[in-house]
Amino acid sequence: MKSWSRTCKRLIFFFANLLAIATPFIFTGVNKELFEFNKIIFVYSLTILLVGCWLVRMIIHQQILFKKSPLDIPLLLFMVIQTISTFFSIHPRTSFFGFYTRFHGGLLSTIAYSLIYWTLVNNLNLKQLKALLFTTVISAIGVGLYALPERMLGISPSCIILKGKFNTDCWVQNVQTRVFATLGQPNWLAALLSMLLPVQIYFFLHPPEISRLLKLPAKIKIVDDMMARRLFWIAGIVICMTALLFTQSRSGLLGLGAAMLFFTLGRFLLIKKQRIKANALLLSLLLGLTLLTFIVGTGFTPSLNQLLNNNSFRLSQQADQTSSIESTIDQQEDLSDQGILISPSQDIRYVVWQGALNVWRRYPWLGSGPETFGYSYYLDRPKEQNLLSEWDFLYNKAHNEFLNFLANTGLVGLGSYIILMGTSFLIIFKKTDPSRSNKSNQDLLLALGGSLISFNATNFWGFSTVSVTIVWILIMSYLGKYHQKYQQGFSQINVSKKFSSLLPEDDNKNRKLGFLSYATLLCLLLIMAHLLLSLFTIWQADYHFALGEAYSKANSPGKAVEYLQRAILLSPKEAIFYDELADSYASMAVEFYEAGDLEASKQFSQLAIETSDKTIELNPHHFNFFQTRATIFSKLAQIDDQYLEEAKEAFVATSMLSPTHPKPIYHQAIIEWIQGDSDQSIVTIKKAIELKPNYHNARYQLGQIYESRGECDLAREQYQYILDNLIPNDPNLLKKIEELEC
Repeated sequence: MKSWSRTCKRLIFFFANLLAIATPFIFTGVNKELFEFNKIIFVYSLTILLVGCWLVRMIIHQQILFKKSPLDIPLLLFMVIQTISTFFSIHPRTSFFGFYTRFHGGLLSTIAYSLIYWTLVNNLNLKQLKALLFTTVISAIGVGLYALPERMLGISPSCIILKGKFNTDCWVQNVQTRVFATLGQPNWLAALLSMLLPVQIYFFLHPPEISRLLKLPAKIKIVDDMMARRLFWIAGIVICMTALLFTQSRSGLLGLGAAMLFFTLGRFLLIKKQRIKANALLLSLLLGLTLLTFIVGTGFTPSLNQLLNNNSFRLSQQADQTSSIESTIDQQEDLSDQGILISPSQDIRYVVWQGALNVWRRYPWLGSGPETFGYSYYLDRPKEQNLLSEWDFLYNKAHNEFLNFLANTGLVGLGSYIILMGTSFLIIFKKTDPSRSNKSNQDLLLALGGSLISFNATNFWGFSTVSVTIVWILIMSYLGKYHQKYQQGFSQINVSKKFSSLLPEDDNKNRKLGFLSYATLLCLLLIMAHLLLSLFTIWQADYHFALGEAYSKANSPGKAVEYLQRAILLSPKEAIFYDELADSYASMAVEFYEAGDLEASKQFSQLAIETSDKTIELNPHHFNFFQTRATIFSKLAQIDDQYLEEAKEAFVATSMLSPTHPKPIYHQAIIEWIQGDSDQSIVTIKKAIELKPNYHNARYQLGQIYESRGECDLAREQYQYILDNLIPNDPNLLKKIEELEC
């Protein structure tokens, strides 16, 4: 039985290393969301395996193997608050699983991360946890290497893997301007690299013997002298720093700057004598990184090459501006309002932050529920967003993790997060006392503190992702274990002792497993297998959904229906599947009508309506679902005019979810005009223009309505406004004004 327990501990260490090194690299080309969705499914899978091994050890030892750590209560408090907020959420399913398709940030992911922490702290020793940090930074170097050719060679390794092409054309984003490797967005890559660079610098200052750290067999020979180790870490730091600069991420660079300031000041304060000499190696490295930054350039400053070529610098600035707000914004439709410049990212963030504060005022204590920002934001959407180029974008995050917690989980949720983070820093401040730790341990704690500062700095300008959260959990695990090992004056309680004391000491060590224990082990294995199969089912459902959506966009509703029905069979509670299926049914109804098959057209019309009803039943808070419903009835109106009134009602319902959004009001006005009520149409469309004065489509439509009524002066007024303020010198509009006759 002891050998089984040792095997489980080895498996826990193996799975933890796999989690650390592989998570950033996980992505596919066949899902709705290629990066975060696949990463969280991978994390859930390893969580099941990690916790399963821990439970097997408990069954073998017939004890609860748990030791107190200072982060237990803050972490448990955070998880409990998330649970309560989920219970009172405006949409509990979203709060539990997370916003589709990212899933990170829901209660389930919080439970998974917490279980990973407790599994690592209670099954691995401090050396193993330090080895995990080593594995994590090696993974970061690998990610950095992956990113470099995207900028330097114009070749994305992902495009080679997915398409077999040696270019960057497989991505819609301009990856050569702002690299993102396997993370999905430049800011996400920058957050990971800036978080791990302080730990890399620690390993540069205190390079471990790799063979000893990883406990490699004596047969495996590694060049392990001090100079070789230092050169290895210099190379790794340069790779990661260059990749960070290639992201052009301002938040990532600010996070790294704050982290290094904390680390450097901490070292200077802890060293009492000959501070410059003792920090010469660190200062030399920082000087080199500053020089590298000057050569490569940043989002704030031009590169050396750009300084030598001002035209190149201006072009780079324009390219950077067009991709400034890449984070979790999903575009609902192409920008149709010509003449509107791309809004600066700071303006966009200001508006979204204001919306987050509005949501918090509506739900002050527990928020609207974890991961429901994509729903609650619309009700409190600032009117100022209508003047931005991204006026019709879906924001499912607040672009500030603290405001995200505030809006989603209220003051109580944000407070629990601050307590958890504050406890981590308290451990660092206490344990860096020179009387309690040696120089290497002090530097590692300072590096981890710098990493946490970078984590919070990048989160301030964005939000957390799966990869950086895994690093955060590994850091917390090390801090928790470090406190356990080096605590003074703290009464450590080993919970297992309370239970093991019920057995004689000899029996506790050598007790053989009975039938009940074997039955429990079998049940545990079956539960683990069931959970893993459930994860695969979720992944498979998303795979079919992505295919169905692709066929729908390619105007092949028949094939779309086939795959969407498969997705629903695998995951029958996912509203977005029904939403897409309803739209495909409506498209098929129109196709059959145009082909003269009225019976089939009637059947698919009914299916479209019933499926849309099911969508709203499953999630009555999603703005997009009501827009789809309105689109469905608009399509069906091509078959029967009676559906126009249904479409109008759907647009009215959409406006109730987002009173400041002009788009549904504009479409409502068009329907009223088609129905022959031009007076009401004018009143309605003026509301849309009042919300968005630069709404080109609405002003043009208003001009057409006036023109149809013979009110040429009023029509000319709208057309002239477009020429003067939105699309200067538009030849088609100029011609229309000249030929305007009523």
